[in-house]
Amino acid sequence: MNLLLYAPVAFGLAWVGMVTPLAWGLLGTVLLSTLPDVDRYTSLLTHRGFTHTVLFALVVGVLLGGAGALAANQGLGASLGLSTVELADTSATVAGGAFGFFVGAFAVVGHLVGDAFTPMGVAPWEPFSDRRHSLGWFDADSDVANRLWLGTGIVLFLLAVLVGTLLRTGVLAVEPGAI
Repeated sequence: MNLLLYAPVAFGLAWVGMVTPLAWGLLGTVLLSTLPDVDRYTSLLTHRGFTHTVLFALVVGVLLGGAGALAANQGLGASLGLSTVELADTSATVAGGAFGFFVGAFAVVGHLVGDAFTPMGVAPWEPFSDRRHSLGWFDADSDVANRLWLGTGIVLFLLAVLVGTLLRTGVLAVEPGAI
């Protein structure tokens, strides 16, 4: 699911030529995609409890935002593709923090979206609301559904990067007012 949801972000980053952040975002989004399921490996957390909430997404975002800001502040901003030249007047530290926050929160929210398709669903607004959201379309362990999501995500991601790159390089052109 995360790959599928990341495709529009990848498209935008490819279109503006920010290939390094595109790659780092892809890596973070994919590596963190199962982080909310850490609750399955400890008796301290209930499954689809706190780690399946927007609050947890914010916590992960803040932690990654701090790591991104620290990395950029230590001179790693250029290697992350977050130079101040690419981001106008925004400092590399702020850009690194914002980028890290986005990737961390986005990865968790993507997981929640995927779990919302299952019968168990998620209660993303806990502790403020215990209302569960579920489409009930397929079980979380459905090989068919998971392979379809993965395949669709790969195809859309690759297509998004290709079209964004073709637009960036001028191979494809969009007429003003056409969108």
